[in-house]
Parts: sequence; structure tokens; C-alpha cells
Amino acid sequence: MILKHFEDAAGMARQQTGIPVRRRYPSAGDLPPNQQPAWSASQAGKKGYPTLMNGQPRRRAAALLEVLGIYLAGRLVTEQLSRLLGIPLDNPLTEFSVGITDAELIASSRRMFVLLMLQYSGWFLLIVPINWWHRRRGPAAYGLTRAGYSWTALLLAGLATAALAEWPVLSVNVADSIYKPEARS
Repeated sequence: MILKHFEDAAGMARQQTGIPVRRRYPSAGDLPPNQQPAWSASQAGKKGYPTLMNGQPRRRAAALLEVLGIYLAGRLVTEQLSRLLGIPLDNPLTEFSVGITDAELIASSRRMFVLLMLQYSGWFLLIVPINWWHRRRGPAAYGLTRAGYSWTALLLAGLATAALAEWPVLSVNVADSIYKPEARS
């Protein structure tokens, strides 16, 4: 505040001497039209100015209700899919314990993968038709494209990613097989 007062006083002195004035803190009236603030709290709600909710509270509420509806209805679609396919919807994480074996862990991981795929398919079976009907978008809007790459390039990229992800596990297994400690009695 004090700095602004001194700058204003220095600016008035410069105006009297003919030196161009340059303020550090310009007021809204000093700004060009393209840099004017969009709105202020005193103008909110007046004609031509947006409200605090960007002037679209009904659209935001509708979007929120759409997401909530998809979330709840997707659960129903998931249950119908599991009944149709004969896949039980049990949570494999409840079976985890300290003494879980590798075979049980792999089986639980597979069941979790199937459960998540069913859950996501239940949501997307609702999302894709509703969004297509509402916005008339194609599969590219959902990321369901090859982005101009050939299937061969995509498969090679997937294999390279899997190999890079598996490299630490493979190196630990090799080191474990070489330096396996002897069992002590």
C-alpha cells in the first residue's frame, strides 16, 4: 500500500516534468480492453456478467447427476452381466492373509482382473451409447483408436513394455536361483 502511494506520487511528479509514467500496479481502468478482468464480485449476477457458478448451475447439476446415475446404474448392469456370464462377484481381497501362497495370489489376481473388467464394462455399456446420443461423438472421443499406428507397431510396443516391466522380476528370480541360501536345520 505504501509502495503504491509513493509510486503514485512519483508518477505525478514525472507527469509534471514530461517523463512517461509507468505504474507497477495498474488499475482496471488503465488496462486495455482485452486485459480487463472478466468480472468482479460487485458485478456478479448483473446482466451480462457470469455468476459464481459460471452461469450454468443447471448444466453442472445435470452433469453431476449424469455421472452419479452412470455410477449407480453401471452397478446394476455389472450384476446382470455377471449373472448372464455365470461369473460370481466376490471380492478376492477379503481372502488375503499373511500366509497366502503364490498360487492363491495369482488366482486372486485373476479374479480381481475379471471383477474390474466386468465393472468397467458395466459402466462403458452405459457411457458410450449415452455420450454418442448426446454429443454424437465416435470411438476416438473415448481413446479407442490406433492413433495412426499399425497393429504390428502397437503389438511390438506392448511386448516391449511387458518385457521392460518383467525385467526386474526376472533379474530377482535369477539372482535368487543362483544365490539361494541353504536351508538350516
